Amino acid sequence: MQQLTALGALLLLVYISSGSASVHSHPGVCRYGRRLECCYGWRKNSNGQCEAQCEQGCRHGECVGPNKCKCFPGYAGKTCNQ
Repeated sequence: MQQLTALGALLLLVYISSGSASVHSHPGVCRYGRRLECCYGWRKNSNGQCEAQCEQGCRHGECVGPNKCKCFPGYAGKTCNQ
């Protein structure tokens, strides 16, 4: 039974590393087979780096993930407009 558990863990690790798992050293970069591209919700900027996209923008904050704003101190709300 213990061999089956180890085999399951190994298969899960292979699936994660070969699928569209995020490349941790570069936010927003995903591996698709052998290709590295921007993950869904991220877009390549003029410097060639993947940048998060917030459809509504972040009025008083910065976009840190797809449609996820990090508000500057003193601001709140989904788009940091409060």
